[in-house]
Amino acid sequence: MKGLISAAPLTPEQLAVAVDSFGKLKTGVFSTSPDKQIVEIVKQYNSEQIQQINKAYYEKHSNSISQFIAKMIKDNDCQDLTLLVLGPRHDSWAKLVNTALKDMSENSDLLVTSILMMDPEDVYRTKVAYKIRFNNPMEQDIMHQLKGNSFWERLVLAWLRRDAPGFVSARFNTKQEAKELLAATTGLGTNDAVYVKIMSQSTTAEFQKIAEEFQSLTTRGITECTKREQAELEAKYNADYKKKNYNQGTAEEKLALDTYMRTKTTKSFTDVIDSEFTKKSLDNFTAKLAFYKLSDTETALKFIFNNSFNEATEYQQGTGGNVDKPMMNFLIAVQRDKFVLDEKMNSLLKKKFLMKTGSYDDAVKGYFGMK
Repeated sequence: MKGLISAAPLTPEQLAVAVDSFGKLKTGVFSTSPDKQIVEIVKQYNSEQIQQINKAYYEKHSNSISQFIAKMIKDNDCQDLTLLVLGPRHDSWAKLVNTALKDMSENSDLLVTSILMMDPEDVYRTKVAYKIRFNNPMEQDIMHQLKGNSFWERLVLAWLRRDAPGFVSARFNTKQEAKELLAATTGLGTNDAVYVKIMSQSTTAEFQKIAEEFQSLTTRGITECTKREQAELEAKYNADYKKKNYNQGTAEEKLALDTYMRTKTTKSFTDVIDSEFTKKSLDNFTAKLAFYKLSDTETALKFIFNNSFNEATEYQQGTGGNVDKPMMNFLIAVQRDKFVLDEKMNSLLKKKFLMKTGSYDDAVKGYFGMK
């Protein structure tokens, strides 16, 4: 996890120690279970360092670490996770996309997550890795599975074009695009094609400005409120602050009420998403994830983490609730170098996993630094 692992490349001395530690695993002499010992070694290194070790190990032993690790770990779920962590990052990313495509009824959210968390360079590199591993273009396999015309499907397909030169660009028209978004959410229905265009084609910096402009457009003071809204907000203001009626107030009190009303009428971008896309739907999840990814990657990772405990999947965690294993694998294998657990997330992880035993459970706890 980010902050627990040095980001610097391994020195020759450190690399020799790492290769030797993996070599000792091959002897079959363990101080604890092989699964746990493998995780204890692997979790010390980031993705780039793991590839350093893989290369050096192959040069010394003429075979790969993954080959003997796969034979040592008997639990299939733990094996899948550890091989994803050991693999080149974009190769593992490609594997997770393929996992989603094999069972879209269970893993459509994994497909959305895998694609929308890609920066333009990641899109390109994962396409290359996918073609090498599966001998087929990634976008072709995805298009073959996406038969509908839902918002999430169209955004995923548009996102796959973010590696094309000129597709993502700063158009220097954030105010106009914020107005387009507002118009797309006004009245009956949602013109979600506007969301697809702006989310898929904007640079991160530009989208953040669009979101700010959009929020300012949803803010209304007392002069922009309807009479009914004004009366309701004034009554709430009077109740909250025990103030006299607006019309009887001083100029200072009128300004305070206007400020209060602006606070209450302002809609966040996620509020608008909830009003436009059915809550708990895949469209809603997709719109929020795209918003978070374009706004702040760390917030997007927290959103994915929390969602991983809300899905009703085949991986049951007893009375503690459900855990979406493929999503958890994505966080650990592909995003662990960027992922930071805050206090709330750590508490949730302990609640779900602390009393659980089993190879996969132990591996998850190990990679997240839990004992």
